[in-house]
Amino acid sequence: MSITLPVPVAAWQAFPGTPGQVAAARAWALAAVPLPPYHPRAADLAVVVAELATNAIRHSMSGAPGGRYCLQIELDPDSCAGRGAVDLTCIDLGPGDGLAEERAAGESGRGLVMVRALVDDYRVTPTATSREVRCRLTWPAGAA
Repeated sequence: MSITLPVPVAAWQAFPGTPGQVAAARAWALAAVPLPPYHPRAADLAVVVAELATNAIRHSMSGAPGGRYCLQIELDPDSCAGRGAVDLTCIDLGPGDGLAEERAAGESGRGLVMVRALVDDYRVTPTATSREVRCRLTWPAGAA
């Protein structure tokens, strides 16, 4: 069975750095790549978006008052041929001052372990003012 995904090749959206926006980020990503709910990668995409958004808020200046983070989705053009891939990028405002205290208070990093287990590729690119986390999720032809 082949899937046709009627979506633009790329989409992006900025979100306020508040916990209440994590669900909005997840819903946006699932709408940008409308995989059927039963598709094996739909749940993976939802979990990865939620974890990256949460990390942007909790571990970067994106979670400071007035902070924001941006999500970008790029769909592999061959995805319309039944197999597919989507690149998800989360750009936050860089490391926050509270990171060391959060780790000491019991933050374990399990979320990123889970993200790395769910994605096919994972890269972090820090700059002086931001951090870009890029993940790739793929699926073979007939996955749905």
